[in-house]
Amino acid sequence: MNVYFRQTAAVVLLSLAIWSCSTSKVAKESLSLKDNALTASSSGDYQMAVQSWTSYFDSQIRKNLPVEVTDYARAAADAYILGNEQLTLSWYDQARQSGYDGADMHVAFMHIFRKQNNLSRELTALQGLKDNFPEVAAEHKVNSRLFGIYMEIDKVKALEQWESVPAPERNTEPYLSDYFILCKQFDYKEIADSLAAELLKLNDNHIPALEWMAEKYYWQAEKNYQSEMEKYNRNRTHVQYTFLINELKKISADFRRSRDYFDRLWAQEKSPRYAAFLANIYSRLDNPDRANHFRKLSESE
Repeated sequence: MNVYFRQTAAVVLLSLAIWSCSTSKVAKESLSLKDNALTASSSGDYQMAVQSWTSYFDSQIRKNLPVEVTDYARAAADAYILGNEQLTLSWYDQARQSGYDGADMHVAFMHIFRKQNNLSRELTALQGLKDNFPEVAAEHKVNSRLFGIYMEIDKVKALEQWESVPAPERNTEPYLSDYFILCKQFDYKEIADSLAAELLKLNDNHIPALEWMAEKYYWQAEKNYQSEMEKYNRNRTHVQYTFLINELKKISADFRRSRDYFDRLWAQEKSPRYAAFLANIYSRLDNPDRANHFRKLSESE
């Protein structure tokens, strides 16, 4: 972050106005203060630079003389490197009010307002970088941060922002977990299935992904079980019974898949809710001892 500002500090004042060579006392004093600030900044002495900028601005204001917008911007960049957030904001605001809109200002605002947990002003800074300085925005992972903010305040915008998140971040567990939350919320079941599988490759103990897969196979099996039993009860023939037995084999496979996921969840947390699912699964798998065992556990709290 400071490297960026050191680089920026070298170019902020490329268009500095040529100062008058007047020998008046006022001009010499102002020139000396400003030169001190520029020299200190160039040598990396940001403490001295900020002190000199402060004296220079006080002198100009006291004598009712103008301050160039780039002076405020350069001073703000020096204050930011020094870690003086108050002066950084104050001087950048002065520059902004005079039309300054440099990338360095948005970067400083972005970091300071994030630190201050001021989401609205951080969002403005991030959007300014994204819209006007895309290369700088990419360097500072602005799209990733925008996704994170929208996850907190606007899930619809978070969903829209997802594709703008760079691939390296999109493929990490924290970002995939957030996108998984969105897909579940907006009922994108097929995408959620795929994300759950990806998350379990990254973390085989990922609880939300395990729950998704466990319940997916449970309700798939239960729905098919109820449907096939209803068909058989309406038409109790030998042919229908043979068909039922074949279908129950497929249904039992899904119950076992669900059981395996719930076993992994149970190993992490002895939740009565997990126990209730396992009790029903073992009942469907015709294992009354295990079914009763988990039913008692499900009723223990």
